[in-house]
Amino acid sequence: MITEKVLREKIINHDKGFLDGLIIRTVPNSIDKMSRRYMSNQPPFFSIEAMKFISKLNVKHLILDLPSVDRTFDEGKLTAHHVYWNVPLEGHDVNADDHSLKTITEMAFVKDEIKDGEYLLNIQIPGFVSDASPSRLFLYEVNKKSD
Repeated sequence: MITEKVLREKIINHDKGFLDGLIIRTVPNSIDKMSRRYMSNQPPFFSIEAMKFISKLNVKHLILDLPSVDRTFDEGKLTAHHVYWNVPLEGHDVNADDHSLKTITEMAFVKDEIKDGEYLLNIQIPGFVSDASPSRLFLYEVNKKSD
């Protein structure tokens, strides 16, 4: 399970100005993630406290290498999704006047060559209305000035 404690430990020393997007890469980070059968081996998922923490950070784009932020068999509750998008628990109706521009990208493989740190992120999303759509991600390394 991905917990608030683990997230706090990993981002404590990073520039909060780079938290519009948060990429979470689980370990081990082998290439078999791209073809793994997740139904036969249950993947980690986010605790409710972890998702509340991410929401408090005002993360607008959450990217992870897992099939979902929720546990695989949760009876369709999608609790972590609801917390992230501020949708009432046990409900599935979104207020059309209060829609969110926040995104979750699941099943994103981030190679080990890409080191933890701050990056610029370009997310390309098709221009159609749907509850899910494909996306293309581009990371650009930030060259920090040395003093």
